[in-house]
Amino acid sequence: MLVETPWPAAYSATMRCQRHKQQPVQSESKPMKHFRVALLCVLVWPASAATSVGLELGMPAGAVSLTTLSGDLLVMNNYAERPGTAVLFLSAHCPATEQAIAGINALHLKHRLRDVLFVGVCSNPAESGEELRTFSQRRGLIFPVERDATGEAARQFGATATPEMFLLDSTGTLVFHGGLAEAAGRRAADAAIVSLLARKPIAPGMLPLSGTPLDRPGPPREIDDPYGTVWHAAELVFEKIPTAAAHHCSVICQAGNGDLLCLWYGGSYESADDQTLFLARRG
Repeated sequence: MLVETPWPAAYSATMRCQRHKQQPVQSESKPMKHFRVALLCVLVWPASAATSVGLELGMPAGAVSLTTLSGDLLVMNNYAERPGTAVLFLSAHCPATEQAIAGINALHLKHRLRDVLFVGVCSNPAESGEELRTFSQRRGLIFPVERDATGEAARQFGATATPEMFLLDSTGTLVFHGGLAEAAGRRAADAAIVSLLARKPIAPGMLPLSGTPLDRPGPPREIDDPYGTVWHAAELVFEKIPTAAAHHCSVICQAGNGDLLCLWYGGSYESADDQTLFLARRG
C-alpha cells in the first residue's frame, strides 16, 4: 500500500536527516586538520634537507679545497680563467673507472685545447698520492689528479659514485652533472661541453648514475704497466777514431733487425780533403 507523505513533512524529515549527518562530519573535521598539518611537515622536511646537501644545477661551486699528490694544499677557485672546468671524481680502486678511463682520456683530449680544464679528484683516504700517481701514469692521464682525503669536496659537490663529472662554467656555476661509467654518459658529457663552448643551452643529464659508490671504493688493484721500463745508454764513438780530429753531420737510425746504425763525417777539419764517411753499428 502506498502512503503519501505531505511535502512539508517529507522536507522536515529530510532536513532532520541532514542535520544528523552533519554532526559526525563536524566532529571529524578537527582531527583531519591536524593530520594534514602533520603530513605537510613530514613531506617538507626531507625536501629541505635534500636541498642543503650537494650542488644542484645553477648553483655556484665556490672555492674547493684539495690536496696535491705531494701533500700540498690546493684551493681551486680560478674558474674565470677558462670557459669551463670539469671536476671528475675518480678512484684507482674503482673497476668502473678502470673500464671508462680510455673514454675519459679521449674526452679530455678532445677539449683540452679549447681551454676546458679537467681536474680529477679522489675522495678515498686509503689511496695515497703515490698510488694515484702510478695510476695516472700507467693509464695515460695528462690532467691533474688531486686528493680529497677528508671527503669535504665530495660533500660540497654531492658526489656519490666514481667516475662522476661536474661541469662548471666560467663563473663556477654548475651547468651539467652526470656519470662517466657508461658510453652514453660520456656522450652526454661531451655534448654538454660542446654546448657550453658554443654558449648554447645545455641539456640536463637524464641518465641514471652508475659506477662504484663513493663510500665503497673497493680494495687496491694491481695496475699493470703497459709502457714497460725505459732503458737508456750512451756511448761516444768519435773518440775511438784517432785519425780524425773533427766529426760532424752525424745521424742515427734503427736497422730492420733492431741494430742501431750511426753515420757521420770525420777528418782533419770540416770540408778537408781527408774527410771520410764513418759507420758504426751497435747490436
